[in-house]
Amino acid sequence: MNAANPLLKDQQLEMVVYYKDKIKKTKHRENGPAVTAYKIDGNPLAEHWYDNNQLHRLDGPAFILYFLDKNAVRQEEWYYRGRLHRVGAPAVTIYGYDGTILCQQ
Repeated sequence: MNAANPLLKDQQLEMVVYYKDKIKKTKHRENGPAVTAYKIDGNPLAEHWYDNNQLHRLDGPAFILYFLDKNAVRQEEWYYRGRLHRVGAPAVTIYGYDGTILCQQ
């Protein structure tokens, strides 16, 4: 994960993954994120909510990214059965460091 993102070059991360089927590696978890990346301090860096290996969540964003140096949301993405989708509001919101909305799609 560090090599793909230069912002994480010197960060220590821990990944926790829940599988419905460990042999097929089907990511799935009910009532919580199936994949969570934790910073060295134990706070989450990113959460991915999966249902049968597809990003999916009805009551909140299926992908949440937090700022590296504080526990505030940097980006939220809403998915329905693996597709970026949200009814009545933007599916993607990107926040500035001070919590202001920078972009919505």
